[in-house]
Order: sequence, then C-alpha cells, then structure tokens
Amino acid sequence: MTDCTKIKYPNRPAAIQAMKAIVAATTTERPKIPRSIYPCSRCMAWHLTSQEPKGKGARRWNAALRS
Repeated sequence: MTDCTKIKYPNRPAAIQAMKAIVAATTTERPKIPRSIYPCSRCMAWHLTSQEPKGKGARRWNAALRS
C-alpha cells in the first residue's frame, strides 16, 4: 500500500461529512470547493476533489449531497 499526501478519510461517510462541512463554511474567496469524493487505490482511504461527479451516478450523487 503506497501512502499519498492528500487528506485521508477512513470511509465514505466520513468523507461526505467533511465535504459538507467544508462547503457549508466556504466563502467566495476559496478557489477550489470540494464537489465529490473518491476512494484512493494508493492509500485505501477516501479523498475530496473539486472535480464534478461524472457518469451515470452523478445525478444521484448530487441529490445525496443535498440531503
């Protein structure tokens, strides 16, 4: 297992909770706002990304974040 330098979240719910907290506290001064999470195959943890979710699950993902 290779370690990476990004902030690690132990599981999907923890990453979602962190992303929601960051988005709620974000001002317009922040250049990048997290928009999605993903599992990392290098460190086996979850990370945030500012890239929009893509693919079939994007609509379902966006709805889940609003709840």
